[in-house]
Amino acid sequence: MLSATRQPVTHILDWFHLSMRLGHIEQAWEGIRHRQDLNVFLRDVAVHMPRMRHLLWSGYVREATRTVKHLLAQLDQYPGLRDTSIKLRRLYELITNLRTYLVQNKTSIVNYCQRYWSGKPISSSPAESAANSLVNARMNKKRQMRWSPIGAHRVLQVRAAVADGRLKKAKLDLAA
Repeated sequence: MLSATRQPVTHILDWFHLSMRLGHIEQAWEGIRHRQDLNVFLRDVAVHMPRMRHLLWSGYVREATRTVKHLLAQLDQYPGLRDTSIKLRRLYELITNLRTYLVQNKTSIVNYCQRYWSGKPISSSPAESAANSLVNARMNKKRQMRWSPIGAHRVLQVRAAVADGRLKKAKLDLAA
C-alpha cells in the first residue's frame, strides 16, 4: 500500500463491516427477546446490546470487548438454555465471533463518530460501489461488447491510477 499512496498508511476497519456484525447480533436478539423463559436469565443482554453499537461507534474498543465478555459469561451460566434453543445458540455464536473480531482488529477500530463529524471517511463503500457499478456495466452478459475478467481488472487498475494521480505523474515522467 505504501507504493500506491507514497506515504504511510493507517489501516482503519470499515464501519459498514463492523456495523453488519452488530446488526446480525441485534437481529438474533430481537428474535428471542420476547420469550418469557429467557427474560429472567438474560436481563443483561437487553441492557448491553443497544450500548454495544454506541461503544464501538465512539471508539471504546476495550469497554466493548469487556461488555462482550460479560455477555458471554452470562450466557455461559445457562448452558442448558443454549442447548435447547437454536436461536439462543446462534446468538451465542454471533457474540463469540464478535469477540474474536474485536480482539483481532482492535488496532484498526477508531472513533468513527469523531471521523464522521470531521468529514473523514468511515467506510470504503463509495469506492466499492463505483468499482462494482463500472464492472457490472461491462460484465453484464446481455451487453454486446463485454469485457473479459482480465480486461476489467486492467481497466480498474488504470482508473485507480488516474484517481490517485499515479498515471498523471507517469505521463509527465515519460514526456520529459
